[in-house]
Amino acid sequence: MRKPLRHLATGTGTLLGAAALVAATAGAALASATVTAGGSPYTGAVRATNLGGVTYSIGSSYGVLIATCTGNQIDATTTGSGAASTITGVSFSGCSLNRGGTVTITAHGLPYAGGAVAYAPVPGGQDGTFSFSAPNRSFDVELDAYVAQWNNAHVNCHYSVSSTPFAIGLFNAGNAARPVLANAHSQAVLNHQTLSSISSAPLCATAASWSGTYQLLTQPGGADVSVGP
Repeated sequence: MRKPLRHLATGTGTLLGAAALVAATAGAALASATVTAGGSPYTGAVRATNLGGVTYSIGSSYGVLIATCTGNQIDATTTGSGAASTITGVSFSGCSLNRGGTVTITAHGLPYAGGAVAYAPVPGGQDGTFSFSAPNRSFDVELDAYVAQWNNAHVNCHYSVSSTPFAIGLFNAGNAARPVLANAHSQAVLNHQTLSSISSAPLCATAASWSGTYQLLTQPGGADVSVGP
């Protein structure tokens, strides 16, 4: 039998980071792009598969809760111009909690349309971005946990894209600044991506932070995806 959590403070919590990969806040303000695979313009499906652990964190006045997942996959479609890009699937697996217990993370409300790939090179950094500037409260990332150190309290929180754009940094395979040099493929990064709470459960903070590094390949085919001017 699950035990209730007692003497819980229910403040608004602490904001855990922000998406720092793009300076622009609207897709129209981003530079256009040419998306290629195998040296030719590419329109079709791509898959980002995590390289190392992925973290999904929430903070509240009762403490910080960090889920670390051994598996995280993001499926999307794009076009040769980078326009009309869409996230079609998100999955998390093998997740564990820093405070013990059990946790699952589930994405709802997909597909998430209206995205764009932009060529936005940063010296010593990314080559471009895959971003969604418009709020989409239908895209819901749910964290459901029973937290051992919180007396097996049940935590069920829902987060979505609100004022902060959803932004994925893109690194071409030939970029010496790509995050995992031991992996020779094109890569993608979520850097403390902020999602806003769309639930009012007492243990849920006002925001969540999602971080991970991914290999990015066409699906099917497994070719590197490159972004250029």
